Amino acid sequence: MSRTELYYFSGTGNTARAAELIAAELRAVGSAATLHRVGRDATRQAHQMTDGEGDVLRVFLFPIYACGIPALFTRFLRSLPRADGVRAAVVCTMGDVISYDKKGRRHHVPGFEGHALLEAARNLRRRGYDVIETGACSYPLNWTQAVEAPEPQIAAEVREIGDGQATEIGRRVAAGERCIRPFSKAHTLWTIPFDRLFRVFGRVALGKLYVADSDCTACGRCVDECPARAIRLHGKQPRWNWRCQACQHCINTCPRDAIQTSWLRVIAEVIHSLIPIPLIVWRLGPHPFVPVRPVLLEVLFWLAAYAAFTWLLDEVIWLLGLVPGIQRLVGWNFTKRFRRYLEPHFSKAR
Repeated sequence: MSRTELYYFSGTGNTARAAELIAAELRAVGSAATLHRVGRDATRQAHQMTDGEGDVLRVFLFPIYACGIPALFTRFLRSLPRADGVRAAVVCTMGDVISYDKKGRRHHVPGFEGHALLEAARNLRRRGYDVIETGACSYPLNWTQAVEAPEPQIAAEVREIGDGQATEIGRRVAAGERCIRPFSKAHTLWTIPFDRLFRVFGRVALGKLYVADSDCTACGRCVDECPARAIRLHGKQPRWNWRCQACQHCINTCPRDAIQTSWLRVIAEVIHSLIPIPLIVWRLGPHPFVPVRPVLLEVLFWLAAYAAFTWLLDEVIWLLGLVPGIQRLVGWNFTKRFRRYLEPHFSKAR
């Protein structure tokens, strides 16, 4: 009997749903399909994989973040051992938007996978995999940290599209068909820089916007379920560190809807991001004083100073949140009344 191993990363359940539907199609033709959730121990999971002896197919699934692969799943792919000749499929889930205007006309904005499928397939081929499928599934766009989740009926409509696409991908893979999703490599000129900037700065900045409001009971669920081990309880307050993947799992699974996007942190990060601009202008123009020479050391000096200030700013806001009377200011937010989103079939404790 052939066997299929599906490895997926999922924050709110869309990718988990696609994995389950693909697995169902494979089981229908007699393949023993097993699902593996990639999370806290992604690198160890990769190292423990066998070399793929026998008739084995591996399916790798992930959501699209800023036109790229989530940083955690990238580490997983890069840690895979050699698997010469093993067949593989790569599937991503991307956020679609459906809306209706006042006249009832339907508007559908499809998601965009960026260069993610190309990059994942390239990583697998470097490790000897025979990539037979690259596909994408549309599911509801959910960025609860900044915008409200779609209305239930809209989310259901988009999920129906994604379920159909996942089922079709499963059928093709089960039949052994080869199908590589077309993608204009010209798009890599902007999607790669966009993705790299998000990996280095964006996901960290987003994670630092989180705050627990007064409804938090310090139950620890966010700590236990964070796939990146990015949350710790300090006293009775959860705190997000620099490993946040921006997967939205915590804000959408909190039983009290107590995790919010802090206005104070948003304002602080905007001001913080503008600090380098006058320094760059000053450096390019005439100036009487440069703290260090040569230019390379000067750049390193300012980078170190900026990193130190970033750390200090985060510490100050965190400490302010512990001071009675100022906690309300730190917890001031715009997400308390937002709908939360989880794919209905998603089991959080996996």
